[in-house]
Amino acid sequence: YMGQGSLAKRVTELTEKQEKLNQDLEEVKAERDRKIMECQKTLEREKEGYKAKLQDYEAKVKESEGKRASLLFEFERERTKWDSEKDGWLNQKSEAQLIISQLEKKKEALTLEVDRLKREL
Repeated sequence: YMGQGSLAKRVTELTEKQEKLNQDLEEVKAERDRKIMECQKTLEREKEGYKAKLQDYEAKVKESEGKRASLLFEFERERTKWDSEKDGWLNQKSEAQLIISQLEKKKEALTLEVDRLKREL
């Protein structure tokens, strides 16, 4: 059996221990909350960094697509120009072949005429 003095002392000790544990618990909770806030800030900074990188990559993709479209347009324009020039050269070739054919016929006709005239002499 404990005396009232030692019981009161024991109650005081337990109360002090409880207060100390409550204080330690509050400090641990505060530390935990601080670390959570640090992690959230770090995650937010990383998120912003990734967001900026994503926007940069999207801009580069858009620029590349624009260049690609421009190059395709330029290529098609040049190909159309080349096709047009090719058609012009083919037409000129056909015309030249026709003229050559007509000149050969005239030459034949003139050769026959010259031969006929020589015979008449």
